Parts: sequence; C-alpha cells; structure tokens
Amino acid sequence: MSALAALTCGGRRRCVTSVRMRESEMKALMGNHPRKYAPGLRLDAFDKFEAVDDAGLDSSFTCSDPVAETLARKVGAVDRSLVAVLDQIASTHVPDDEPEGVALVTNDEALLSWVQTLTSVGVIGVLAIASIDLLVEMSRCGAMDVDQAGLALEAEESEYGTYENPPAAEVLHQKLRRIRRAATQLAGLGTLPRRRP
Repeated sequence: MSALAALTCGGRRRCVTSVRMRESEMKALMGNHPRKYAPGLRLDAFDKFEAVDDAGLDSSFTCSDPVAETLARKVGAVDRSLVAVLDQIASTHVPDDEPEGVALVTNDEALLSWVQTLTSVGVIGVLAIASIDLLVEMSRCGAMDVDQAGLALEAEESEYGTYENPPAAEVLHQKLRRIRRAATQLAGLGTLPRRRP
C-alpha cells in the first residue's frame, strides 16, 4: 500500500486507470486481479486510483509506422483503453500542474514497446516506463524503501511461473534482463533483493 501511495509523489501526481481496466482487472474478486501474482496485496489496493471513462475514445492508434503496427497486434482492448485515457489526459494537461508529463507504467513489455513507438512517431504524447525501472528510480529518490523495492522485484520475477500463456521467448528474455539490471542497481543503493532458494 505504501508503494502505491508513493506513486503520487506526495500528492503531486494522479494515479489513473480506465473504467474498462478497473472493471476487468482491478476489482477485488476478478480472477486476473494483481493479487493473483501478489497475494499480499490488499483488496482495496486500487481504490484510490481515479477511473477515467474511456467510452467513446478511439483506441485504434493506427499509423503508417510498420513497427507500431506490428506491436499493436500484441496489445489487447483493455490495455488500449488505458492508453486512450492517458493520451486524452496528455492532450489536455497543464504542464505547470504535471511538469513531468503523463506516463504509462507497466510490466507488459509488448505494451511498453507499443506506447514508446507511438510516442516516438508523434501519434500520442504518453511516456512509457517499465514498472521495474520505476522501482529503482523511486528507491533512488527516497519515495520507496530499497528493501521494499527488492521484495517487489522478487515478486515480479516469481510471476513467470504463474503465467497461463507464457510470453514469447524474446519478451521473456528482455524482461529478465530488465529484472537483473534493476537488482544490480538496487544492490548499489544498499540492499540486495532477497532471492528465492
């Protein structure tokens, strides 16, 4: 809970989701609720997230970039609804209120790559940040305890044994490289993440 609270940077940032994502993935009794991978997460963990209505928003984000179009085929409707909401916020946000801009934080490598590509070709104005990388940055700035970040990293790594549809080998390797790099960075901040026996 404290980690989720830290995401607001002391109330300077909003934590938002789409209504569609909240209804399909963030309700306490849903089968794919994050508690499936993090059993210690409280049932009300996401209650403070602001759910923004995505009805009527265009989530196709078609463009002529072949890389973006290839990546788009790997991104489902629920994830697209979140990107549509974030892009709407990005198009209307006031820089003085949110100087860092609007960011998508995800552990989904395909979604991450798609959003990064769409942003790089100017289709949307949303930053894309890997949740693993954010853990390290939050530890660096003191928003999150290094030990807490290490435990979150361990949970991220252990998730792979629970996938019903394992990611493609190249995606899995990319994510494992990201996890190992983050573990090294956290160790440099003072504490090694606990490893599974």
